[in-house]
Amino acid sequence: MLNLSDNQNVNDRIPALLPDGVSVAHKTGELPGVRDDGGIVTYRSPF
Repeated sequence: MLNLSDNQNVNDRIPALLPDGVSVAHKTGELPGVRDDGGIVTYRSPF
């Protein structure tokens, strides 16, 4: 499931707000008057 969500083409929501190096497996959705994006955000610290 994460693999499918990791290949999302619409990246103008959650991923657009995060710095480089952060991975997001997410799924967007739209209905008239509603836009959403839900997902799992991961980051591996180099420390």
